[in-house]
Amino acid sequence: MPNHDELRPVGLRERKKAHTRASIQEHALRLFQERGYDATTVQQIIDACEISESTFFRYFPAKADVVLADDFDPLIVEALSELESGFGL
Repeated sequence: MPNHDELRPVGLRERKKAHTRASIQEHALRLFQERGYDATTVQQIIDACEISESTFFRYFPAKADVVLADDFDPLIVEALSELESGFGL
């Protein structure tokens, strides 16, 4: 099972990427709550984040991915796999 140090971005570039991704999700989720998912456009999200459209789509292929993306999912899968292997499953 990975320790917490392995989960944290280590370099400046990785930290900036993680910050940008989190910022996009934070602003998007706030706008979805305020205006509704269908009424919120990618343009409104990128305006709130002060990023370019290409930056948005570099992190999320579609608007829906902002909601559906789960950064912890691969970690959960790995943890469950290790747990199962520990029980001989």
